[in-house]
Amino acid sequence: MSPYKSKKDRVVVDSILSGFNGVLLKDPGTLSYCIARLIVRYIQSYIDSGEKVDFSVYNSIIGVLEGNKLETFKRIVSPYEEKKMEEHGDVYNEVV
Repeated sequence: MSPYKSKKDRVVVDSILSGFNGVLLKDPGTLSYCIARLIVRYIQSYIDSGEKVDFSVYNSIIGVLEGNKLETFKRIVSPYEEKKMEEHGDVYNEVV
């Protein structure tokens, strides 16, 4: 469930997402809505193909969301927090 897709696959997905010019995604509610709609379309693709929608489908959705959460934290949030800790000092220095 890695987000690191091939360059060929990225071109297709990125062309679809190019309509999101940043203005649309300026608030967390809109981001949440977009993610929810992607999930609905993912489930609908199973329904449309006649495949059974069961726990494994729901579990894969949760796995993708969790994986993306962890990767976002590792690649974006953690470096930001490290920079802020260097700028302002460690708040956990007594116990770490």
